[in-house]
Amino acid sequence: EITSSILWKFVNVIVLCICFFPTKKSTQMATAVSNTKQNKQAADSVSKKAVSIDENNATETTPLMVKTELMKAEGVPLSDMPSFKVSKPTSDDEKAQTPPQRLEPLTEDEMNSHSHERWAVSAPSVDLTGEWTLIADDNFKTEYDAYLKSLGFSGITRRVACGLIARTTEATKQSNNGRELYLKGTNPKGAWERTLTSSGYPDFDTQPEKKEGEDYSHVKTSIKTADSEDVDAEAWWEDRGTKHRSWLRGGKKYGGGDFESLRYVEEGSDGKVLVCESFFHPSDPSKKKAVVNWRFQRDE
Repeated sequence: EITSSILWKFVNVIVLCICFFPTKKSTQMATAVSNTKQNKQAADSVSKKAVSIDENNATETTPLMVKTELMKAEGVPLSDMPSFKVSKPTSDDEKAQTPPQRLEPLTEDEMNSHSHERWAVSAPSVDLTGEWTLIADDNFKTEYDAYLKSLGFSGITRRVACGLIARTTEATKQSNNGRELYLKGTNPKGAWERTLTSSGYPDFDTQPEKKEGEDYSHVKTSIKTADSEDVDAEAWWEDRGTKHRSWLRGGKKYGGGDFESLRYVEEGSDGKVLVCESFFHPSDPSKKKAVVNWRFQRDE
């Protein structure tokens, strides 16, 4: 009987062990699985937030930064002229050689009584002063793309530039009866300034029969580019003092060449549209001239 009692107790212990430990293990496994699911859900939540933040940054910041750096590295012109700092006379000797400047505007009789083609001053009624935003419509982008192609830029670079070009603005300030035209261009690459100094009649005669560089010479100023490249700038007024023409000579970018610009208020726009016809004249005679017309809407 004692043996039977001990055996029975032993059997009960074994049964209890079999029943107890699997239950405890199952509970631990269930808890672990539950914790794993919760951790995964939390991790997914954090991951989604991180991805969302990254996506927002990529949409709002990163592409613009990448595109801007590409434009800087490639040297893409995002304004009507390359980026130039404020101009200064090249030397004190050149200042001394500059002819005396007449401060009064030309009279109507003077404007009608001579055949001078290049004026140092604008017509009294002309003022290009203002703040302007580029009109970047599809027609302009097509023309701008062709302009960049002529300068030697790849298709990828041109597409990026056309996507950024609408951010271009310009501020102009005309002073001293048009003898000085201050320009500040702003675009994703930055903001740069330059001042163009005009010369011509009445400082000296510029009749059609006279030859530039032989019978007369425009005042030249040295301008340093954003790439620390020195070029010579000269400017004058045409078409009875209504259009401002300027040249930047001696550049080495884009294979070398000169930039020419013609600025005027668009006829019939009531002074609200500023036009800048831009030309790049390559030093290499085998290359074609690059042309693009910029049109700016006056900011209200």
